[in-house]
Amino acid sequence: EGHLLYFRLEVAGRPESNARGIGSSDGGWSQGCFGIVTKVDRRLMFVSVDRIAAARELGSGELPVLFVAIANLKVQVRCDAALNRTFRSNKSSVDAWVTRTLFPTRTLFPTPLQLSDTVSSRGSCGDAPLLRGVHEWTEQLRNAIRSAYNVSQQEAIWSCARATTGIKLLQGPPGTGKTHTVCGLISALLALPPPAPPKGVLTMPKPGATTLPSLTPAAKFHPERPHRRVLICAPSNAGLDEIVARLLSSGIFDKSTGRKIVLDPEIDPAARGRLLRLGPTVDSKMSNRARTVSLDVLMEQDRQRGASPRGRPEAEESFLSSAQIVCTTLAGAGMEVLVRLTSKLAGLHGSPPAFDAVVVDEATQANEAELFIALQHLPPLTVLVGDEMQYSPGEVGTWQWGCDRSMC
Repeated sequence: EGHLLYFRLEVAGRPESNARGIGSSDGGWSQGCFGIVTKVDRRLMFVSVDRIAAARELGSGELPVLFVAIANLKVQVRCDAALNRTFRSNKSSVDAWVTRTLFPTRTLFPTPLQLSDTVSSRGSCGDAPLLRGVHEWTEQLRNAIRSAYNVSQQEAIWSCARATTGIKLLQGPPGTGKTHTVCGLISALLALPPPAPPKGVLTMPKPGATTLPSLTPAAKFHPERPHRRVLICAPSNAGLDEIVARLLSSGIFDKSTGRKIVLDPEIDPAARGRLLRLGPTVDSKMSNRARTVSLDVLMEQDRQRGASPRGRPEAEESFLSSAQIVCTTLAGAGMEVLVRLTSKLAGLHGSPPAFDAVVVDEATQANEAELFIALQHLPPLTVLVGDEMQYSPGEVGTWQWGCDRSMC
C-alpha cells in the first residue's frame, strides 16, 4: 500500500509498440496513467488513478495491464509527518532533546563501536573492561552475557546500555554477530530500573493503596511504568523479522537470575504481549514466525475469545503499555498507534518517554529521513547498528548537495 505506480495496457494488433498509455488519446507514454495503491489483499489490488478516463478504461473489462512501481509514497508521507510533528509543532521539547539527549557531548559523529568475530575470547577473558566496577547489573546477568558473547560484543552491549542517553554507533562486517549483539543489548537495557519521575512529580497510587501521597499545589501525577520499553527498527520487513525470530528463539536474560526469559507465546503463554511486532500481516510483509507476536493477530485472538470488549485504540494502547519490546520497520514507526502513544505521554507533565531506547538494525541501509520517523518518539538513547562497508541507499544528488556523509 502507498506505492506510486505507472500503468499501461497491452493491446493486440499494435505493431508500433503493442502497448498504449491508459486513458490517452495518442497511446504514448507521455499520456500514461499514474495511480496509488490504496489496499491489497490476497487476490486483489485496489488503485486510485489520476484520470477519470483511465478509471473508466480499467473498469471496462478484464484487460492485461503492465505497471511499474515508482516509489513508496507512504514512507515519504510519514517522513514529512514526523518532521512536521516533531520539529515544528514541538520546538521547545525537540531543542532540549537535541542538546541534552541526542548529542549530550556535542559530538555530531561519535566513534563507532567495532565488533570482531573472535569467538575464542567468548567466556574466557572475564568481563569486558567497561563493566569492571559497575554495579547497575547483577552478577548473574553479567555472567550470563559473558558466557554468550565475546569481548568486543560485551564492550558494545555495556557501552550502549550504560550510555542511557545520546547516540551510539555499532558496526561490524558480516559474521561478527551484530543482530546477536542487539539481542544482548536488549537484555541489558530492560534490566535497568524504569525511569523515575522528576522532582515534584508523583506516581499514580497503585490499586488497593490505603494511603495517598501528600500533595502540594504544584504536584503532578504521571502513570508509573513498571519496566523499560525498547523500540526495535529495521529498514525492511525481512531484516526486522530476522531480529524477531532471534528474540523468539533465544529469549532475553532475566535481570535477577541470568536465566533465559521466553518471549514466544506458543511456548510460554505468560510471555504473550511481552514482544510485539507491528505491521501488515500479509505473507509478503511478515514471516509466519513473526506473525505469532503480531499486534493485529493478538488483538484478533482476543476478539474471537471475547476477551477484548474495548475499541481498537484502547486495545492497542493496552498491548503497547504492557509490552517491553516493540518491533517495527522504520516506516512503521510512524504508524498512528505509536504516534498516538507518544503524543499522549507528551501531554502528561513529567511523564517518561514512550520508549527508553530506539535500536535500528541495518541502519546503513536507511537514510536520515527514514530515521526521523523513529526519532520523532524522542528516545533518550538511539543505537544505530550496521556495516559501513555496505552500499548505502541509492539517492540522487547527495554529492552535489553535500549530503554524501551519513550519520548511519
